[in-house]
Amino acid sequence: MTQVKTMNTLVKGLQLAAVSAIILAASPSYGAIIGGTSTVTTRGGSFVGTFDFKKLDPAPSVLEANNTETESQTIQGFDEKQNFILDQDFFVTDGFNEPNRSNSTVLIPTGTLVSSHFLFVDKPGQQRHIWSGEVTFDQEIIGVIASRGAYTNDAVSTRLFGLETTSYNLSSGRGLDTSGKYPELNDIVSFDGNVLSFTISAAARTLDPLRVITHGSQVKSVPEPLTLLGTGTALGFIPLLKRTYAKKHKNNKKK
Repeated sequence: MTQVKTMNTLVKGLQLAAVSAIILAASPSYGAIIGGTSTVTTRGGSFVGTFDFKKLDPAPSVLEANNTETESQTIQGFDEKQNFILDQDFFVTDGFNEPNRSNSTVLIPTGTLVSSHFLFVDKPGQQRHIWSGEVTFDQEIIGVIASRGAYTNDAVSTRLFGLETTSYNLSSGRGLDTSGKYPELNDIVSFDGNVLSFTISAAARTLDPLRVITHGSQVKSVPEPLTLLGTGTALGFIPLLKRTYAKKHKNNKKK
């Protein structure tokens, strides 16, 4: 009886190890948006609601204002290029229009492993809304790209970080902004570790974008193809082991 239990335990262990190895190979870990929330009010201060961050997966094929596929009351976004090595120096900022200090540029040197994420608001209706909230990423934030003029189709940032499957139809006038006449409408972005905080206002028929650059995520080591082949072979031998053991056990009982 003890031998039977030992054999069953061995077989189950082999099965579990093999399945785990295959799942691990198929599901490596990447840098990504985890989620977030935002509280939405009108320009006059009326409460609209509190909404969860809307992650688009897959990313939209076309990114432009007044897109019925992306219009939403909440801030939304998608992961762009993930875990790639930057092939040139690139400058980002450590925030946007933070009170009491000017934003500093941050150099991301060539050879840095990074991931990119695109956030935006594209609200339906006519009235200007204000979004205040946070978005969390699974890696620390390096910097943001938020100024106007950084999102045209031929912009360096989009060529470096954007998805080839998404058409970024964003004019050079798109981006976060400040309002000298109406300070309460100033867009503000800051971050601490892997959490991005924001207050963003936008009117109808506009799309306010924000690109967030995080550190890349080291992909967990996965079995090499030969290892997976060996695992698959091991799975194939399990029924044979069972039959061989059963036959041997039967012969022993006859004796």
